[in-house]
Order: sequence, then structure tokens, then C-alpha cells
Amino acid sequence: MDLSLLETLRHKIATGKVFSEIFEYFFDHFGEKMEFFDEGEPAKDELLLNLLGQIGGAIFKTERVTLDRLCLMRIEKYNFIHGGMTMNGAVANVIYCDDLQKGILVVHRPKMSPPTQFARFSAEMLAPNLVAESSDFKH
Repeated sequence: MDLSLLETLRHKIATGKVFSEIFEYFFDHFGEKMEFFDEGEPAKDELLLNLLGQIGGAIFKTERVTLDRLCLMRIEKYNFIHGGMTMNGAVANVIYCDDLQKGILVVHRPKMSPPTQFARFSAEMLAPNLVAESSDFKH
């Protein structure tokens, strides 16, 4: 298994324009190979979970998102997390570079049009002076 191809995937996650092709690359080179799964360790990433909730909310147009059957795997050497889940009952997959804080989520809902939705996402900490305070905000 040539894990160096993860560097190409990381570049595609950060800069690629056609998200379906990025996932196709992932599945062609990694996602269906058992030896790839053997390289990873189970992962829990709070930032990624929060991001998935926010993105899921936008996709499903709701404030409440339920993630079930979440199975995330981390390949530490490449700062790479991948996994599957159901999101509000729909099948979903994520690929994420935790050092870049960038990833792509795919959600498949057969009865919707289009049935498959992709979202690239990133996380960035804002400097305190860039965050507007609301009088309703409680510290």
C-alpha cells in the first residue's frame, strides 16, 4: 500500500474543485483496501465533530443534527482522518486533514435531488478582535 498517495489526496482536499473526483480518488486508492484500514487507529476529534454538526445543519437546513454509527479512523503520520456515519439517517463519509483543518463531507440521500451532496469545510480560529460580541453572549 502506497501511503505516499495520501499527500496527493491532502492536496486535492485543500485545492480540488470537483469534490466527487476527490472522493473517487480516495476510494480508488484507499477506501476499499483493508490494508489501509489496518494503518489507522480509532479517532475522536471534537473539532471535527463540531464541524460535522455545523455542516450537517446547513445541508439538512436544521439546527439539530444526529450523527449515528460514527466510525472515524486516524492515520497519525499523515494527519488524516476518514470515516463513515449516518447523519440524520443519511449515509455520509468524511475525509479530513486535521493539521490543515480542511475536509470534505459527502451525504447521500437517494430521495433528494440531487441525491448526493458534497461540502468542503475548514476551521480557522479567529483573533479575538475579529469576533463581534453580542449583548446576548454569556461568558
